[in-house]
Order: sequence, then C-alpha cells, then structure tokens
Amino acid sequence: MSRLPITNEEDTLRKPFRSHRGSPGHQFKILLVEDDRFYCLFLKQYLERLGYSVVEAGSLSEFKLFLNAEQPDAIISDIGFAETPEPTAPYLTLGGLIALDWLVYQTHKPETVIVISSTLTERLRQQFKSRNVTAIFEKPFAPDALARVLKQAARSTDI
Repeated sequence: MSRLPITNEEDTLRKPFRSHRGSPGHQFKILLVEDDRFYCLFLKQYLERLGYSVVEAGSLSEFKLFLNAEQPDAIISDIGFAETPEPTAPYLTLGGLIALDWLVYQTHKPETVIVISSTLTERLRQQFKSRNVTAIFEKPFAPDALARVLKQAARSTDI
C-alpha cells in the first residue's frame, strides 16, 4: 500500500482544483475502472462528495470507450476486470496491465493513473511502476490517501 504524508481532514475534503482543459470551470474528471459494483459505488460516492466528476467503467471495452469519449483527467483502475460488460465475458486477471499497455497508443493519456488491487505482489508492483503509474494502492486502503493523490494531481493541472 502506498504511504503518503498525512494531511488534515479539512485539506482533504476541499473541492478539487479545476483542470486547465476546456472552460475555466472544467471539473476534474476521473475514469473509475472497477468491476466490483459495491466497491465502485463506494469510491464513486466518495470521490463525488469531494467534488470530482466520476465516470464508471466495469470492463476493458468500457475503459477504451470512455477514455476517448470522456477524456478524463485521471484514471483509477483495479487490476482485474472483465473484457466486456456481459456476465459471461472472459475475466482478465491482469486487465489493468492490458489497459495501461493500450493507453500508450492513445492520443488522450491522463497524467494521473492510480492502480488498486487486492492481490498485489512485488512483481506486479514493479510492472505498474515501469508503466509510470502515479500511485499503487492495495485493498483495503484509506480513501483519504487516495484523495490526497488526486488533490495533488488536480493541483498540478490547474492553471
């Protein structure tokens, strides 16, 4: 699990800075790739409460679709998820790696990519670091640590 310096709750719960893309009022947008509906709902509600716009993708095909359609400022991705949203779709144990490898060839590449996993090995950690992942979190993790990483990312894209 990534360890970050502790900030006070007031700093963590402030509205995020606005990114430079689009209009001056552009809301920092996150593409959340998570196939566990409960975990996705929790993270989405938490992030929206902090003022972020959240787009959900539950599969690799949705990730590809929403990355181009929504052009998010950041990606938060689980490691394992299905190839497509159908209930019988093949499960990709390392879907997060596949998504990051695909991301390299896209015109829109968010600078902030955060990976979450319940089965994080040192080998996987190294594979994600080699793909320039911003942060890696192992489930369970403190949501406030995730909020701090996003706040720093939003601040770095602010004009």
